[in-house]
Amino acid sequence: MKKKKEKTPSSLSTKDVILRESLVLINENGMMDFRIDVLAMALNLSPGNITYHFAKKEDISICLWGKFIKEFSTAAVKVSALLDMKQAFLILQNLYTIMDCYKGVVMFVNSNTRLIKDPAYNAYELREIVSTLFDKITQMLYKNGYVDSKERTKCMDMYQSIMMQWSVNRSAVKCTISDNGTSDEINQNALLALFSMYNIMNDKAKKEYEYIRMRVTMGDV
Repeated sequence: MKKKKEKTPSSLSTKDVILRESLVLINENGMMDFRIDVLAMALNLSPGNITYHFAKKEDISICLWGKFIKEFSTAAVKVSALLDMKQAFLILQNLYTIMDCYKGVVMFVNSNTRLIKDPAYNAYELREIVSTLFDKITQMLYKNGYVDSKERTKCMDMYQSIMMQWSVNRSAVKCTISDNGTSDEINQNALLALFSMYNIMNDKAKKEYEYIRMRVTMGDV
């Protein structure tokens, strides 16, 4: 089976190039300061070339949000039947990495009450994905002997809050990327999300959690 060839900048369609540069600008400056004329200048295109594909900048953010949800949901379903605390941390780390890649759009949508209710964004879908993921993780950890209780409601609110408020609390922070390609902020958030299950962890899980916490503190994850 032939390996799918990754698109290089020269092989990207104009639409893909627009989306990629838009994401860079939105991440750097925020959605409020994102403008079609600035985007056109950055790409050495006329504004008409941009509006041919996207009539207004909101159409770009909707498309980027859709790409984020697709990547996030794909990563969220990858929960192994042999899940342990380290694997749970790595899943969360990967999800926060995806959120960081789209941080400008995530912050824009989740901090805007009007957009959360806008069917064009369907922001509640993210909440549903997070809830389903939490259930999968805690079910597998229970099955594999890491948590003592099937009752997850006592820490679900905390977990949801950590994931959904990330855009407000962390996404604007300039991340320092470590040698393995993740940032200290991403690792700290993944650890905090894992901590939301601390009240239902047994001694075995708490021991592994403390080991992960030590590695994160040392910057050696």
